[in-house]
Amino acid sequence: MLNKYLPPLLLVFMLIITSAFTACGTSSESAPEPHTNNIPYKTTLTDNETRTFMSSEDGQAMEQAARSFTEAYLAGKHDEMRKYLITPEQKSNTFPSETEYQAVSSINLKTIVKDQKDEQQIVSMELASTDQDTLVYLTLQMKKQPSGWMIEYYGLEG
Repeated sequence: MLNKYLPPLLLVFMLIITSAFTACGTSSESAPEPHTNNIPYKTTLTDNETRTFMSSEDGQAMEQAARSFTEAYLAGKHDEMRKYLITPEQKSNTFPSETEYQAVSSINLKTIVKDQKDEQQIVSMELASTDQDTLVYLTLQMKKQPSGWMIEYYGLEG
């Protein structure tokens, strides 16, 4: 009687063992990428002029460039950051390590648009962190280029 159940039980046992080895990390996969896309993101707009601009196609493009640059900055992806810089070879550009900002728990875009026709805007990306009680701001001086919104200058304040 046991002989007829032995092959299926053996198969189940083999599947369990194989799953356990895979779950324990015996595969040759590399370390996971930083998960900046999972960081909560919001936009805070305080006046009608800014709301109008940010809801326009131009404003949406500026926000997307600011957000993409910030995510690359937080993940330490230097090549990705350079794509958004007007002068990527500029010596004042600082590039963080891949793990420097792992404790960032939320990103909040803040900007005030004084003139919608101005092709230069200042954007502050407010960064809240799980390991600090203070907020840090990644300030982006953005300028519209023929290829889209690019960063002329950026700096960390806090």
